Amino acid sequence: MLSMHAHHQHSHSLRRSSTGSRKRPLTSAPTSNHSQTGALPSTIAPLSNVVLEVAVAKQSRTDVKYVLAVHHAQSNTKWQHTRLFEEYRRFQQRVLHALDHGHFCTAECPWLYSFITSYFPKKHMFRMAHSSCVVSERVEGLAQFLNALQTFVLDNGNHSCSVIVNRVGRELVSFVYGDVVVETPVEAMGAGSFSKCRSNSLSSTDEEDNQSTCSSSCASVCLLCDSDLDSEAHSGRHSLEDTTSTSTNSSAPRSSYAYTTTLGCGHQFHDECIVPKLNESMSCPVCGHHETQ
Repeated sequence: MLSMHAHHQHSHSLRRSSTGSRKRPLTSAPTSNHSQTGALPSTIAPLSNVVLEVAVAKQSRTDVKYVLAVHHAQSNTKWQHTRLFEEYRRFQQRVLHALDHGHFCTAECPWLYSFITSYFPKKHMFRMAHSSCVVSERVEGLAQFLNALQTFVLDNGNHSCSVIVNRVGRELVSFVYGDVVVETPVEAMGAGSFSKCRSNSLSSTDEEDNQSTCSSSCASVCLLCDSDLDSEAHSGRHSLEDTTSTSTNSSAPRSSYAYTTTLGCGHQFHDECIVPKLNESMSCPVCGHHETQ
């Protein structure tokens, strides 16, 4: 079991709800027969080896925060994020925005939208937010929400939808990892590719590995504008005419990086770079691979 950070000096209660032992929703997420097979897209591969737990940390009767404890099984690395309930609610809203309700795809996105809006813990009009009943419901509900979202994003049957792979998936990775990205090979990114980061809350059995920095060869670059995928597109290298209405969600502000798209062939681009190209022809501008929804 994970312990709280050392700065919790006062007596407080800590209750956990593991995403592995939580109650299933009334309607389980639809899954394909091949949900656990095949290489994962690099945008969501970091989610495949993490186990999530939700806990409550109470400094006082009214000071309630919810802890997302993460265990990366492959590297035996653990970290945690302590957040207010409203931060989880804002994350829910970001996921709904990224999901772009009503878009056309062959995945089970309508189910996901219904689940997120129905099963996320509700605000209570007549009960105190710090009451034991409300806190217990929120711990259970947040664990259920995060586990179902992780399961849905990792299901190969939903990877035909670029919205799930590139937008919803990135939101979840950002929320789970924050400033932490574990130094470990990611199979979907190919040999020699790594996902690396630093965080003060990181703990590992190998401290020297955690202090390693990423070499320049690890950086991913948009193949259309030649700028880092983690930064905004280099607008001077491509045309953006007539793309405002088709890239509304792509231009939504993010905390650390721009939206990107991974095509079926594996090539990655900034949304604002690739959308105009796909409007002209549903094929990869690099290798010519035909894209289908």
